[in-house]
Amino acid sequence: DLIKISSLNSRCLAVKNIKNPLPGCYRSMRFSYLVERPEGNVEVDVTVAFRNHGESTWTATVKNNLQGLEVCELTYPVLNNVRAGENPKDDTLLMAGYYLVPNPSIFGRWVFWAPGSGLIPMLDVSDYQQGVTLVSHDPTYRSTGLTVAGQRKDGAQLSLRKVVDIKPGVSFTGAEIGRAHV
Repeated sequence: DLIKISSLNSRCLAVKNIKNPLPGCYRSMRFSYLVERPEGNVEVDVTVAFRNHGESTWTATVKNNLQGLEVCELTYPVLNNVRAGENPKDDTLLMAGYYLVPNPSIFGRWVFWAPGSGLIPMLDVSDYQQGVTLVSHDPTYRSTGLTVAGQRKDGAQLSLRKVVDIKPGVSFTGAEIGRAHV
């Protein structure tokens, strides 16, 4: 059986500004979470680096301290109510570099898995003038789920789901899988 744990049932331990941002970044932050269960806990650190030209890079480190349970999937980042302009009806979603969806704010919930079928692991919401792009940059080519969910006509939720295999007692640092560009 799979047990779903998420940041919704975790404890935020710290939110810190990193004193020396990475080169080309004006700010870096680290978010630390602890998910506690009867079998132990999972420690999660997410680092976000904000670049000078409107791009942010997200990297997660996960330490599995659960007895007898593996961590098999990570979902990050999760961007809520994404819209490119003032009116979400003017937005178009480009999914996996192939599928165009008008007005993604009323779109249902979909997950497209990449790599596969030549799909690009990216989501892009744009209007006539600007956009937000979320791309997975993972040289390991792990399976990435491109997740989109309409959010009551206010915007769309975009997220990346990464398949992993983190055994008990093992730490994992993901590649820079989340890039959001505004």
